[in-house]
Parts: sequence; C-alpha cells; structure tokens
Amino acid sequence: TADGTYTIDYTICEAANTDNCDSGTVTIQVGPDMDNVLDAVDDVYTTDTDNTGLIIGSNVLDNDTLNGDPVAPTDVVLTSTPTAELTINEDGSVSVTPGTADGTYTISYSICEAANTENCDTATVTVIVEEGDDDEKIEVNQLVTPNSDGKNDFLFIRGVKNAHNNTMKIFNRWGVSVYEGKGYNNQNNVFDGRSKARSTVTGNDYLPAGVYYYIFQYENNQQNITDSGYIYVSK
Repeated sequence: TADGTYTIDYTICEAANTDNCDSGTVTIQVGPDMDNVLDAVDDVYTTDTDNTGLIIGSNVLDNDTLNGDPVAPTDVVLTSTPTAELTINEDGSVSVTPGTADGTYTISYSICEAANTENCDTATVTVIVEEGDDDEKIEVNQLVTPNSDGKNDFLFIRGVKNAHNNTMKIFNRWGVSVYEGKGYNNQNNVFDGRSKARSTVTGNDYLPAGVYYYIFQYENNQQNITDSGYIYVSK
C-alpha cells in the first residue's frame, strides 16, 4: 500500500439486541516515518436535564494519544467552536448550557501538537441529555466479569446520573487501592476490572479474580452520601 491516509468504516451491534448499533471509522496513516502520530478519539457523555453545566469528570483529552501514549495538556493545543448546547473548555472538560432540553448533541474539537502545530487531528464529542429522574434508586452492582460477553463487563451503578459529584474507590483484600475515579457515568468512565489508581499494578492488566471493597461517595438531594460494600471480580 502506498503512503497516504486510509479509512475504513465498521459497525457494532449488541448481541442481545441487534437493533442497537453504532458505527465508527478507523483511520490508518501509512508512511516511511510515523513518529509523532496524534490521535484524537471520539467521546460520549451522559447527563440529565437537572444537572446541566459542567459534566463532572469529563475531559476529551483522556483517551487521546501521541505516539500511543496519553497526551498531556501541555503536549497539544486544543481548539473548539462552542454550539448553542455544548462547550469544550480549555482544560478539555465539557459543559452543557443550562436549560438544554433532553436529546443527543454533538460538538467537534481539534488538537494540534504543541511542538508541531501542523500535526493535528479532530474528534467528535457526543452528549446525551436525559430527563432527570430524582426518584431512581442509586445502587452499585456487585459483580464484574470482564470477558467481553456484553454482560457485567464493567461495574454498573443503577441511577448513577443522580449521583452528583461522585467518586469511586476500590481496594483489594489487603487494603491497596486498585481503582480511583471521579464522575463515574456507566459510559466511558467505569471500572472494567483493570487497575486504575495512583500506586498499584499495571493499568493495562486485569485484576485477579476475587472479592474487592468499594467506597462510593456522592451528592443526592442536597445530601452527602457514602455507600460501601463488596464486589466480586470474575473472569
């Protein structure tokens, strides 16, 4: 294949519901020197009509890479044109205009390498705004089976959209932190059986099967709530 940029489209459908599908595009650059490959990756966030404003935990740069490594804010220059509903802030966070009706909204952004402003890539952010349901119970599932079968592949939290300003911490049986996250959303910010903490095992490695302890803190109905208990990780 000659040097150049090539794309191919693909579609994934839920095995249990083949009408639930989404499509994406893979872009491949072919050339003699592929150093400084910048990749901006699409993002999806969910919020509700009662919690518009800054989407807690959102950062479009979190899944973007430079030469396969996560980009740092100082590595790139981020630009985006706000829409009537969405704004991507300078730090990469996403804000929803207060009063936005429920629906699905998109906004694009570009990142350019700070050391080479001609090296750029673009991506699309999709925000799903749902009508709020303050009465929905907030409940942490107790089983994670990260085997890509579409069932319990990540820790599901029922009613998580009502758990505002939330933080999730997970510890192993020896009290070592294996996961720390803010803005848990059942979308792109989840515990999928892999470590994500300040000092623990390699983040790309799946944790051993076993029992883990979680502490889930959040705000709901103007109250600070702490939920804790045990979850089981199995293959």
